[in-house]
Amino acid sequence: MSFFDELLQQIVHLTVPCADDGHRFTSRDRLDRIVTELNRSPYVLLDSRPLAYVYRHQEYDAEKPTILISNHIDSLYSNYFTNDADNVVHGTFDNSACNAVAVASMVRGMLAPQALIAFTGDEEDESTGADQTMEILRMQGMAFRALELVITLDLTEEAYGSSHFTIENSFVTSRHDDSLLRFSRKRKLKRYLRGILGDPTFVKNAEADESWQYDEYDLNCFSLCLPCALLGHDMHDDSGVMIRKNSLMEFAGALQKIVCRIANDLATQTP
Repeated sequence: MSFFDELLQQIVHLTVPCADDGHRFTSRDRLDRIVTELNRSPYVLLDSRPLAYVYRHQEYDAEKPTILISNHIDSLYSNYFTNDADNVVHGTFDNSACNAVAVASMVRGMLAPQALIAFTGDEEDESTGADQTMEILRMQGMAFRALELVITLDLTEEAYGSSHFTIENSFVTSRHDDSLLRFSRKRKLKRYLRGILGDPTFVKNAEADESWQYDEYDLNCFSLCLPCALLGHDMHDDSGVMIRKNSLMEFAGALQKIVCRIANDLATQTP
């Protein structure tokens, strides 16, 4: 099966309910499917909390510089669906489309081993899942101290039809003496990402997402977002959204390129 076919299959498979009450998952169909899918991947569970599951590659080394990829799995729909329509897919994809990209990439081993992947809850409210992810890394000790960058994955209503992915909500750490990735300004981070991706679309004044919560921990972070078009009043409407199929592939490719390039850059630096 091609990666594209597997990605579409994962989207259908993961577009199912997942909800929480701010303390624990109350509906975990999607989470259970993610856990099952990752049993056939080179990843193992690093640790979990009621609203956060963090996975590591079997070759991950906690003493080496670390990247965190975080994507929320909670959703607000009453009904879930997917429809295949030629060059686009329709469905209730917040945030199952990004979950599918993460899972398919993990199963295929497309991401650098130094990237941890978190599946979180409560993003639609207080982002408690992000806090619990950081709690897990703190408990791991070295993994938290080695954390250089957080990439959050999410849908966006921006740039549909003009870009296959966007960069939103970028933040830079003030702990320059402790970091290998040192950016004095946000524009320095953007310049670095341009060097990796060419000319990506940067969105100003974007909607808040998990990256805002990770910024509270004084980390380099940004959101890699997948553009969609609304089919209803908003992204959480049961009418769903529309995503271009070629954007799914470009989004997955951008994630792989960013993670592998940054992991390589970090590996060649010394503290």
